[in-house]
Amino acid sequence: MCVSLHPATFSGTIVGTFDSPAGWRHLAYSNIAASLAAPATRGGAPTGVRRSTRGLRSQPGDRSHSFLTAPRRSGGSDWDIPSGGSGDSGAGNGNALILPIPDAFGNIEVIDTTAFGDFVTDIKRALTPVRRGRGSLGGVDRGGDAKSVRIVEFDIYTIVISASAEAIEKALAKVPANRRPALNDKVLGKYTPWYKGWALAVCCFDNREAKRGKPLLFKYKPSKQKDKSKMFIPMLDDHSGNGPDLKAQVDVDHTIFAAAPGMIGGKRVSYSNLAGGHAAQRDLPEFVVGESLSGKYLNGDVIVDRNALTKDGSFKWHRVSPPDAPKTR
Repeated sequence: MCVSLHPATFSGTIVGTFDSPAGWRHLAYSNIAASLAAPATRGGAPTGVRRSTRGLRSQPGDRSHSFLTAPRRSGGSDWDIPSGGSGDSGAGNGNALILPIPDAFGNIEVIDTTAFGDFVTDIKRALTPVRRGRGSLGGVDRGGDAKSVRIVEFDIYTIVISASAEAIEKALAKVPANRRPALNDKVLGKYTPWYKGWALAVCCFDNREAKRGKPLLFKYKPSKQKDKSKMFIPMLDDHSGNGPDLKAQVDVDHTIFAAAPGMIGGKRVSYSNLAGGHAAQRDLPEFVVGESLSGKYLNGDVIVDRNALTKDGSFKWHRVSPPDAPKTR
């Protein structure tokens, strides 16, 4: 589940977070997506865009399900966890899914998962068993204002990593026309006040037929969180193009997972892809905890208690509103 700039369909979502032994946090995301955005009536391929092949820098149980009805901020935490458990940018025909990441945009690495693209389905299979060396992504970097955005090509996506929603408008002009979405203030306008200081990964795509692309994998430090023991999984949901409604009950069809060094127990993952195709494979977790969910849930993100993972292996997660969102009730 995720938020799209314009109408789209998403299914079979696999999303999770894990820490590496070196202390980096990772966000993994995969789904089957199809854009329902209406073709643009104007726009076209960007002109005067210098392309380069400069790579991004490389840097070395029990369940507790809780659903917030309203966020109530407290001084020492990002989320209040309950006890017990329209503009225009010369748009093309594209669409985009939006993933907030609690770090400065310049620190975030997009990992090329081409060599180990089955890892999320391997994790899902470990959690729901069926009965019977390179560094960061090289790709095409389209530049942009290095103080506010980075743009990376990967698989079916052009990924705009931005310091804020406001910085995205100019960056979209450098996205290929077929993937370039129209700016939608009804959606983007909520992210700056709801996730103050967080980076945004706007993943632009254009496929009209449902397709699962290579999994997205982001590497970062949770520098924008007060409590770094809460592992963030972006789950805010809206596919209408009208922006997420925090009061809405949304349909859920996804697998969530988490892992951390020193975690107690968990399910062992048998990875399909041969080790060594990418340096990042060494950071993939040997054991994971998680579960597959379906049904209706109150709209929101998910946080996982990292301390519970390392203390007794319990997968304690909470459904929460964005950290800086207003009260909804």
